[in-house]
Amino acid sequence: MKKPLLVAALLAAAPLAGLSAKADPLFNIQTPSAGNVIFTGSGTAQFNNSLSTNNNFNVGSSTQLGVNASASSTSDYTAQGTAQLDLSGTSRLQQTIGTATSAFNQSSLITAASESATKAANSSSFGVEWTASWDAQYGGGKSEAESRAAWKAGWENQYSQSFNAATSTAQSSNIDKNSTGTISAEFSTKDSGTTAGAVASSQSSFASGAKAAADVAYGASYTEGGRYSSQAEWRAAWEAGYKNSYASAISQATASAARDSQSSVTVQGIGVIADVNAAATSNFQAQAQKEAPNSGGNGNAQASSGASLATSSFATQSNSTSASAFAQAFAAAGVGTGG
Repeated sequence: MKKPLLVAALLAAAPLAGLSAKADPLFNIQTPSAGNVIFTGSGTAQFNNSLSTNNNFNVGSSTQLGVNASASSTSDYTAQGTAQLDLSGTSRLQQTIGTATSAFNQSSLITAASESATKAANSSSFGVEWTASWDAQYGGGKSEAESRAAWKAGWENQYSQSFNAATSTAQSSNIDKNSTGTISAEFSTKDSGTTAGAVASSQSSFASGAKAAADVAYGASYTEGGRYSSQAEWRAAWEAGYKNSYASAISQATASAARDSQSSVTVQGIGVIADVNAAATSNFQAQAQKEAPNSGGNGNAQASSGASLATSSFATQSNSTSASAFAQAFAAAGVGTGG
C-alpha cells in the first residue's frame, strides 16, 4: 500500500514576491516526521516521495519419513547395513491446514474403531490366529492351506463388521462436527496528526507569523535600527529569517503526523497426523566383523540402518513500514549575483 507524502513547497512566499534578493540562494528542506517534507527556497524543485506498508503471513506443515542404511570399513573388516521398512495398512500421513481439529477427531474415531474391531474378532470363534484346534472344529476336512485361508477370510469379515458398526455409531453421535479450523488475517493502517489540507489552509497565518518574526529580528525596513549598510544587505537577512520562520511553523504543525500499522492473524486447526506402523516384514540390520586373514591389522568399520519420522507445523506473520524521498532543487535565475 502506497500513499503520497505531504509536501509543502514554499518558493518565494507571497509577502516577498516583489523583492529581488541578491544574496546566495537559500534552500531549506525539513522532514519533521515520516511522510512529511517541507521545502523552502528561491527557485524550482522536484520531489519524488513514497510511503509504503507491507503485511503478510504464512502457514504450513511438513512431514518427512526416511529409511537409511550405511556401511564403511577398512580392508581388514567387512561391514553391511540393510534397511527395509514395510508399512502396515493402518499407516497414514495426513497434513491439514485449517481443519486439523476435525481431522484429529476423525483420526481418534478410526483408531478407536480399529482397536474395538480387532478385540471383537480376536474374541470370536476365530481367535487370535489359526490353530490346529480351530481346524479340527471348523476346518471341515480341508487341507491345511485351505483351512488357513478360510480362517483368515472369516477373521477379516468379523473385523470389518465390527469396524463398520463402531464408526457408524460414532459418526451418528455428532462428535465435534462444529470443530472446524480458521485461517484469517486483519490488517489496518491509520494516519493521525495534522493533514496536508489543514496545513495548506493555515498557510496565511504561517506567513503573517513569519513576517512578524522577521520584522522583530531584522527590522521592518532598511532604515529601522540602522544596522545594515545597504538595503540589499537588509533584504537578504530579512528574507532568510522569514523563510526559516515560515518553515519552522509548518514543521511544528506537521510534526504530530504519525502512521500506525496493525496486524492481527488467527490460525486454528493446523497440524500433522502421522501414523507410521511397521509391518512384521520390516527388517533392519547392521553388522561389522574382522576378516580372519587380516586379523593382525588395526582397522575400523561402521554400519547402521534405521528409519526416521519428523513433522512440523508453523505460522509466521510480519509487518513493515518504509518511507523514501528524493528532492532536487534549482536556483532561480539571477539569484546570488551581485549588483
